[in-house]
Amino acid sequence: MADAPMGAVRIGPRVVRKLQPANGKDRVNGLIEGCSLSRLGRFPFVKMCLAAVSVAAGAGALLADWNETHIHNPRWTPHAKFHNAQTMSLGVHLSAVILWLLWGRKPYNHTALNWATVAAAT
Repeated sequence: MADAPMGAVRIGPRVVRKLQPANGKDRVNGLIEGCSLSRLGRFPFVKMCLAAVSVAAGAGALLADWNETHIHNPRWTPHAKFHNAQTMSLGVHLSAVILWLLWGRKPYNHTALNWATVAAAT
């Protein structure tokens, strides 16, 4: 295989041309540095939104399943109740991890915000 031409990158069998911005900066980093995406962690509104989604998911599982139709249903087998409790505890623990990633680590870490966003989306 021939090498990729100048200003291009080989990705597998394909050659992809890199965009060359006028100011000479890397296109992707320039876009991220130039917009508010690189400053998301400094905005408490974004963290509060992710925290609200996390708490709603963790508490929602407990509120929805801790009743006579789910965990206290006498017609459910113990194995089914176990899996329901396992799902509820997973939601609570995932919520706790998200809150720790958002608010518990100092100094601010952009990677922690990314992981908290991914975890909240699942």
